[in-house]
Amino acid sequence: MKKVLVFISIVLAVSCSNESELNNNTYRKENGLENFNNITSSSLPPIENEIDQMFYEYVTSIQYVNFQNALQNFYSKTNGTKSHIEFTTPENIFLWITTNLEKTDFVSVGQAVVEWDNLVELKHIELLEFADISQFIIENDLSVVEHYFTKWVLPVRATIEDECQENFDDCNNLADQSFLYDMGYYLSSTTGKDQSAIVSAVNAKYLQQLGYCAEQLLDCLGINN
Repeated sequence: MKKVLVFISIVLAVSCSNESELNNNTYRKENGLENFNNITSSSLPPIENEIDQMFYEYVTSIQYVNFQNALQNFYSKTNGTKSHIEFTTPENIFLWITTNLEKTDFVSVGQAVVEWDNLVELKHIELLEFADISQFIIENDLSVVEHYFTKWVLPVRATIEDECQENFDDCNNLADQSFLYDMGYYLSSTTGKDQSAIVSAVNAKYLQQLGYCAEQLLDCLGINN
């Protein structure tokens, strides 16, 4: 089942050394995890009703893809999984970047501002184009929203026959529910560019939470460095 967000690759994009990379790759191959970083390659789920059709149009749209690409690019430059940046608000994001620029891959705060502004503009375009998705989130119970987001939007997770799986699932489920709750709250309580900015921050925070879950899993499996 194809989902659009990249998951574990956020965490494993940079290895500490060639040796650790080799050891990690060997472990994955021996344990059937060679595709662990490439978990979005299968087909999209079936369209069974009008809500599915709405989500299909959403996740296959250029607006959605453009925002996700910009989000991944910005997030990776913050080194968000390894750092202690707070993605709670845009103000907190840039307070941290300004005082910790050397911990990021941005050449200047100005570059970060330009890329963030572009990210927010892309989210604004997406929200305008797919207002029906926002309304769906606002008007429905969290359990209903979670069902369709799990089917269409949230990342697929690798299943590992290991005692670490339960903790990994719990961590991801908590991240999913926090993300969807925050989305519903801010979509219903903000408007315009302020909404686009805070929703972008919520998406970045979600990537960070998923990154923490992945780090914990790799620690549990004994393949993190």
